[in-house]
Amino acid sequence: TMEDMSLMYKGLYPTWSQEKYEKLAERFPNAKVVLTLGSAGSVYSDGKRTVSQGIYKVKAVDTTGAGDLMNASIVYGMMNNYTLEESINLGTYACAYSVQRRYVLESYPTIEKIKT
Repeated sequence: TMEDMSLMYKGLYPTWSQEKYEKLAERFPNAKVVLTLGSAGSVYSDGKRTVSQGIYKVKAVDTTGAGDLMNASIVYGMMNNYTLEESINLGTYACAYSVQRRYVLESYPTIEKIKT
């Protein structure tokens, strides 16, 4: 639940709160939210369903653009009939690949690189 999620990340991310999520959900009731939480992974919620995703542990060199890559990868997965879990995992894997390299555009993997 979002309440469990709030408690889980409160120590790592003190600015995250159930109240902030509820305000967001009230303002955008049909929103699907993905929170990227750095080394704590990511969490998806649509108000009815919550999916948590861990990380692929790698040595990060440059995290610039990782959030954008996560979002793009999830959208790509959903548009290509991946399940929600597969889409979030795709984004997580793409980010793990990317942050090991310098320079944003050069670090973004192609779908072919991710699938291998």
